[in-house]
Amino acid sequence: MSQGPKVKGVADVVFLVDVTGSMQPCIDGLRANIAAFVQRCRQPDENGGVPIRDLRISVCGFRDYAHSQKVPTDPWFEQGPFEVVGDSVAPLQAALAKLQARGGGDEPESLLDALFKVASFGESSLQDAPDAMKWRPGVRRVVVAFTDATFHATISAEEGRGGDYTSVGQVFTGSKLKLIVYAPRHECYDNLGAICGSVIEFYTDDIKSAQRDLQAFTSNQESFRKTLEMLAKTVTVEA
Repeated sequence: MSQGPKVKGVADVVFLVDVTGSMQPCIDGLRANIAAFVQRCRQPDENGGVPIRDLRISVCGFRDYAHSQKVPTDPWFEQGPFEVVGDSVAPLQAALAKLQARGGGDEPESLLDALFKVASFGESSLQDAPDAMKWRPGVRRVVVAFTDATFHATISAEEGRGGDYTSVGQVFTGSKLKLIVYAPRHECYDNLGAICGSVIEFYTDDIKSAQRDLQAFTSNQESFRKTLEMLAKTVTVEA
């Protein structure tokens, strides 16, 4: 999927959130601080760089594909439309409020499946609505994932079934996506970072305490707000 000429100051961002049972504090933390992310995206950087003047954000959730086959009321992927971000962040807060942490209880989850699906949204045209789940041509495209679990090394969902890290890396490269993941330190994330060229932000070095540590990381309002502001700075520089 070719982007064509790059457009300055324009970005599409997907927040991809693990929505298994332990993740409600993270969802709540994002909802409480999403305004800080948006505000920072609109500020010029220290060198007078162009802020993001045209921003769309989509909120999506993922669980475990195998679990969803047993419990159809817990779909493995929940997809929200791209919201054109205006003066109010209420639509984004509402989208985050719709994400309900449930299911799970075991590991791993289906992050690779979700990444492959998001990267395969396709590219929009003039005929598509502004909220269409397609990446706009020429804009900076960023996927930001939050999780407290490991993930399956192969893809089970129809999109990319049988694929692996390499498949995700190829589709991310082809779609020119930047991936930033907040996760516990684990070999699977080292592999993901190496193959997809992604940025992995480890909030804990102990996978056994990942649920507790993510809750602490996202529940500290001042600290988490600063985290999202730094994330926005990264997105702004990229755009």
